[in-house]
Amino acid sequence: MKAAMRRLVRADPDDRWAAAFGRIAVYSFLVALVTGILLLPFFRPSMTPVVYHGSYRKLDGLPMSRAYQSTLNTSFDVRGGLLIRQVHHWSADLFVAAVCLRLVRVFFRGRFRLPDWLIWVGLLLAGMLVGLSGTILPDDMLSGGSLTLLAAVLMSLPVSGTHLATLIFGGSFPGHVIIWRTYWVHIVVLPVVLGALLLLSYRIGRPRRAVRVWRVDPLLPFTAAALVSLGAAAQINPVWLYGPYVPGSISAGSVPD
Repeated sequence: MKAAMRRLVRADPDDRWAAAFGRIAVYSFLVALVTGILLLPFFRPSMTPVVYHGSYRKLDGLPMSRAYQSTLNTSFDVRGGLLIRQVHHWSADLFVAAVCLRLVRVFFRGRFRLPDWLIWVGLLLAGMLVGLSGTILPDDMLSGGSLTLLAAVLMSLPVSGTHLATLIFGGSFPGHVIIWRTYWVHIVVLPVVLGALLLLSYRIGRPRRAVRVWRVDPLLPFTAAALVSLGAAAQINPVWLYGPYVPGSISAGSVPD
């Protein structure tokens, strides 16, 4: 019994970094959730064509989708909208980075348990899907690159690929419903999956007889402050520079981060 306790005490410092990366992933997810909720009233997930007449003069009079127009309006006409958009994007990137670092740390230390390991691999895949779906929503040229990549992967599947792409896009590429469908996957399906996996990981990783001590984790304000600082100082996904998506005009190598 004493030998087992000594092994447990020695193992705790080795797992400290993995636990920290896991907590950063959780807090990044929470920041992304809060900022996403704040963005919901301003985004219009529609591919209906409109003509832009807004604050960004370089695109004035240009035809575009309502989704792209609402993204521009959020960035330039809503107070704090651009900051919230960029914090939302950075939090998604930090989530994926923290999950990757946790997986690498646990793997090379050789201290992973199979259920927990599979959960975090699932979190990585779901996080990548969240990033992909979020990049599609603004319907800019980068969004078009993401859609082209998605359509190419689907149609490369043998036998069922063409039918599957037609079903998802609601007809020929890019169709008129993909933004609407991606929107609900992005704001409902994938967040529920991520939240469920994080909760399951917590339930599995928590000792059965652990005493719950409620206190503020220092990593929570640090993570939130770092994301707000990045959103304020580091530009990311400037959709106004890409322009609205025009099929057949996408730049070579334009894919989501």
